[in-house]
Amino acid sequence: ALREWGRDLAGALFASLPPVEQRWQYRALAGKSASVNPWVLQARPSSDGVTTEFLSSLPRGEALTGTLRSPPFRIPRNLAFYIAGHRGFPDKPLTGDNFVQLIDAETGEVLARSPAPRNDLAQAVAWDLTAHAGKRGHIEVTDGDEGGGYAWVAVGRFAPRLVTVPDISPDVLETRR
Repeated sequence: ALREWGRDLAGALFASLPPVEQRWQYRALAGKSASVNPWVLQARPSSDGVTTEFLSSLPRGEALTGTLRSPPFRIPRNLAFYIAGHRGFPDKPLTGDNFVQLIDAETGEVLARSPAPRNDLAQAVAWDLTAHAGKRGHIEVTDGDEGGGYAWVAVGRFAPRLVTVPDISPDVLETRR
C-alpha cells in the first residue's frame, strides 16, 4: 500500500510540473561560483506605479549568478518589458554582467539586449524587432555579477504576452523535480 501511495504521489508531483518546453530553464555560468539557482518570483514596483511578480535574482543573495532562459516563442515586431536591478556599486564603473537579451533560437545570435538600469524601480524597455519578426527566439536573463551588493536583476511584465513570468517560482519547480 505504501509503494502504491508513493507511486501515486510521485506521479501527481510530476504531473503538476509544466512540460520542459514550457518552462524557464536555469543555467549556471561558466567560471562563476554559484551552483544554486538564484531565480525566484518577487513582487516588484515599476516606474508606472504597478507592482507585479518579476523573475528576480535578488532574494536569494546578490552574490549568486546564473542565466534563466524562457521557452521559445515566435518573435513579434515589438516586445516590451520592465527591468530592475544594478550593475555594480553606484560609485564604481558599470559592469556589463546583468542584462536581458533576445536570442535567435536557431542561430544563437543576440538580437536585442538591455542592461539592468541601476534602479530598484523597474523601468520600461521597448524593443523594435521588425527585422526579426516571425523568427523563433527566447529571452535570456543573466545575473553575472558575483558582488555582494548592487548585483542583481529582475524582469517581468512582457508585452505582448508571448513571454510570461511563470506562476510557480523557478526554484520551486527545481525542488519539485
